[in-house]
Amino acid sequence: MTQIGVFDSGVGGLTVLAELVKNFRQQSFTYFGDTARAPYGEKSKIDLLAFNRQIIEFLLKNHSQLLVVACNTSCALVFDEIKALYPDIPIVGLIEAAADHAISLNPKKVIVLATPATVASHSYRAQITKRGSTIDVLEIACPEWVPIVEAGELESEAADAAVRKYTPEIQAFKPDLVIFGCSHYPYFESLLRRYLDPAICYINPAESLVPVVASLLLQTPASPISGKIDYWVSGDPQKFLTFLNRYVTLFPQPIHHHPFN
Repeated sequence: MTQIGVFDSGVGGLTVLAELVKNFRQQSFTYFGDTARAPYGEKSKIDLLAFNRQIIEFLLKNHSQLLVVACNTSCALVFDEIKALYPDIPIVGLIEAAADHAISLNPKKVIVLATPATVASHSYRAQITKRGSTIDVLEIACPEWVPIVEAGELESEAADAAVRKYTPEIQAFKPDLVIFGCSHYPYFESLLRRYLDPAICYINPAESLVPVVASLLLQTPASPISGKIDYWVSGDPQKFLTFLNRYVTLFPQPIHHHPFN
């Protein structure tokens, strides 16, 4: 068995963890949500690199053997730097896997919904157009969405209004594919389907990541621990547990607290 470390700015990465647990039940997982410093979407590259290094060092000390960066903003801004800093650790991100998945669907027009930092980096557009130069890609920043998820207000009027704010722009573009370019955003899929063309396909990059992780697991040494999930947060453990119990189909475990200075 392999100890897989998964980390994100907060609860969004639970969408990634859930997909990995579903597909790799025999593995063990450590999840770290940096809830005290969320959201990451408007943080500087310098801060993001520092945050990511702190979390990676923590996960490595807790015996993680394979790391999954479940934050698109981190993948967009500091993924190459992280890979260079830890050349001996297998580290995977979401953007390239999602781009490969998108190309396999042969779309003509793609919308990427993401944080302001991810949109400003144009990482998704670069990866998609590199693979299919005729694809038209529109990236839309939705800064209100992460705070709504972190607050656990997915059934609120604020959530509905935050989705409806962007539906005119999405509809005007007439996409055949929408990519959730933030791991928090799959929580809004049902609302988007309510207001958008039912023919639109959606990509949750967590699903795109599964074959990448499967390939790496064949090359990763086994761990003596199996079938376990450890949860760690830098913020309020009770708030995280409440969200986990309410929205995520994972067996809840004790939530451990590890603040950073």
